[in-house]
Amino acid sequence: MAWWRKTRHEWLVADMGILAAAAVNVPPHAPLTAKQIAFQLDDAGVRFLFVSNAQQLDKIKAILHGLPQIQGIVHLRSVA
Repeated sequence: MAWWRKTRHEWLVADMGILAAAAVNVPPHAPLTAKQIAFQLDDAGVRFLFVSNAQQLDKIKAILHGLPQIQGIVHLRSVA
């Protein structure tokens, strides 16, 4: 699992779920370039990714072709 996020309460709930599933949390640093994120996700063998905004989602979509191990992306967005 990887999180690419800014602070929000949903992350506590997601973190508890990750821990309960005996998975490992890999937190890429939000300002990294797409190439840097791709390296981190590939090197860690990340299969699922949480993102917190459309910009992060767009960046991941641009590099997803090089990350065949990614099985799912969860986009936590605000509901107004």
